[in-house]
Amino acid sequence: MAPLPMKPLLLFFFTFICLSPPSVNAFETLKLEDCIREASLNNPDLLSAKLDYEKAIFEYKKSYSNFLPEISLFTTYRRQFNQSPFSNTISSTSSTSNSNNTSTTNSNSGSPYSNQYSIGVNANQNLFAGLRDKNQLKSLDLNVKVSVQTLRDKKLQISYELANAFIETLYSQLLINLLEEIQKRRLLNKKLVQLYYEGGKEHRGNYELSEAGLKLAEYELELAKRNLIINLADLSRVLGKKPGGTFKLQGELIPKSELNIPDYEILASSHPIILSEVYKMRMARLAVDTAESQFYPELNLSLSASQRDTDWFPKKKSMYYSLSFEYPLFRGGKDYYNVRINQTLYRQSIQSYRSKKNQLLFDLEKSYQSFLVLSEKIKVLEKYLEASSLRAKIARVQYSNGLLRFENWDIIESDVIQRQKNLLTGQKEASLAEYIWKKNKGESLIP
Repeated sequence: MAPLPMKPLLLFFFTFICLSPPSVNAFETLKLEDCIREASLNNPDLLSAKLDYEKAIFEYKKSYSNFLPEISLFTTYRRQFNQSPFSNTISSTSSTSNSNNTSTTNSNSGSPYSNQYSIGVNANQNLFAGLRDKNQLKSLDLNVKVSVQTLRDKKLQISYELANAFIETLYSQLLINLLEEIQKRRLLNKKLVQLYYEGGKEHRGNYELSEAGLKLAEYELELAKRNLIINLADLSRVLGKKPGGTFKLQGELIPKSELNIPDYEILASSHPIILSEVYKMRMARLAVDTAESQFYPELNLSLSASQRDTDWFPKKKSMYYSLSFEYPLFRGGKDYYNVRINQTLYRQSIQSYRSKKNQLLFDLEKSYQSFLVLSEKIKVLEKYLEASSLRAKIARVQYSNGLLRFENWDIIESDVIQRQKNLLTGQKEASLAEYIWKKNKGESLIP
């Protein structure tokens, strides 16, 4: 059998490789802006809050129906028996008057029953309901405003959850990169100590300690990879995705400095939590007015127009209207206590507003100071790392030349490794503090 030519085979394999689909394990790179857009479209808590807002709008529009008449069409059919079908046959000895009545019924209807058809329209209009309808309209208008602030607050919460998940995931990725470098560093240290140990310049204890340092680096790297899986699952949850997605984040853990001294009163007055409490207070005040309206009279107008007849289509027309006036004199005291209950709820809403505002002012002060402290801490950690790195570089040369003992060199190496971890952790903590501060001052990532 003749061998196959090589050029067609090479062309076949080249085409197969080029046309094969990309690997399913390819990483999707996401920036914070991409995550914000994804969460805005798919986060279930945010979508639920938007539906609550739409519901409040529909309830407000529905309240206008109290000022409009209620109109209904009706049609009826009624069969009336002139003589019971279960009665005995009339005796031939009946009185003359009964005979005359029977003949009259038969002559009018021709049967022991009669039909009646009717069609018409009814209309009812409330003219005055003690201002309840007006107060309800105002209350539902305030409820829409509360829903707007509730939606804003939900966006703040989801923005913080998104920022927290993004920062934790990005921190895990950067930590893995750092721990891989630390693992390589520990491996080089072990090889250097092993070389001295085999040459008789180091004892076995120092060699075992360097090997333990390598094992610790490997363990921390594996732990960081597992934490990355957890953080990716949390980020997927905030984005509205199922856990298990594989993607890589792009960004930096560098918080932005706050240059201006904030005015906490101004920030608190525009925060959705405080605005929501203000609108709730107004709703509670309207509830008192609505309860007091139970002592006012009610005035209603009703109108009905119909056509009735014994045959279909009915032609005999009739019309009537009525005007009703009702004034409550005594209802067992429930109206009085309804007023007292709503007055109590109104006073309670005032205290709730005070409590929420005081708590927010405290949170603003605490989060701002924490953000400043952690931002300044980064500068200190950077300075320590710079000094530790220089000292470690010098110590490595000294140990390689036999000018430094292993114990001192190992302390310096462990110190610079810990300084690297501390700086990365400090950057993460400062970034988280930045978004806590933004959440408390009402700055949302989600538009």
